[in-house]
Parts: sequence; structure tokens; C-alpha cells
Amino acid sequence: MTRDIILKQLRKGWLTTLVLSPLAACLAIQLVLLKPSEGFEGKQAALVLSILGAILAIVLVVGAATLFLNLYPDVRNEKSYIFFSWYLIPVLLIIIFVTTSDSTDEPDMWPLFAAAALPFFCIHTWFFIRFIKAMGRIKKELSDAEEQVSVTN
Repeated sequence: MTRDIILKQLRKGWLTTLVLSPLAACLAIQLVLLKPSEGFEGKQAALVLSILGAILAIVLVVGAATLFLNLYPDVRNEKSYIFFSWYLIPVLLIIIFVTTSDSTDEPDMWPLFAAAALPFFCIHTWFFIRFIKAMGRIKKELSDAEEQVSVTN
């Protein structure tokens, strides 16, 4: 029963992040490119960069699928494992993207990269905090139920 509740919570957060993160990345990139994209070519570039930002957000969300490791009690009962199951792969992906990019040629790309990645981390952190709070409630309910059983016996 607890596993079903946790699975529902994780699935809801992951799927919502999968939908909202690319949309927020597109919107953020459009806001960053608001002034420079006045000409026809600028509008095309903004569209292409928005699509690339959405793809980056989807890659980060797919990388965050390791959060389903929290279905296992060994992972879910250790706070550092919970954190790493949510953030390790997305952070490693960001590090790989940053270290393999040639930033000396295009320094103007960093704000766009940040605009694509930050919405994912904001949304993901929101659901991480909700998961931590839900885990606290579940643990409290289980301990209360165990107390009730021990008192009645």
C-alpha cells in the first residue's frame, strides 16, 4: 500500500515535470530573446533555440527518471540517497553539457542555456520538496498505526 502511494506521488511529479519543464524552457528562452529577435531571421533563430531548449528540458527530465529508485525502502530511508536519486543524473548532464560546449565562440549562449535548464530545476525542486513532505507524513502515519496496534495488544 505504501509503495502504491509513493509510486503515485513520484509518477505525478515526474509526468508534470515532463510536461511543464519544456513549456517553461520555451517561454524562458523567448523572454531572453525578446529584444534581439526583431527580424525574420531572429524569429526563426528564437524558434529553433526554443525547440532546442525544450529538448534539453526533456533530456533532463528523462535523466531524472532515477527518482523512481525511491520505490525501494533502502533508497527511500536514506536522505542522501533520496537527494541523489532526484538530482545526480540531471546535474551530471548539465556538467557534461557545460564542459563539452565551446563557450569561447558563443558567449551569448550561456543565458539561453540557463533559461532552458533553470525551469527544469525549479519545477523538479518543487516536486522534490513535496515528496520529502509526503514521506514525512507517510512515516508518521505508519508509526501512529504501529502504536495503535501495540496499544490494542
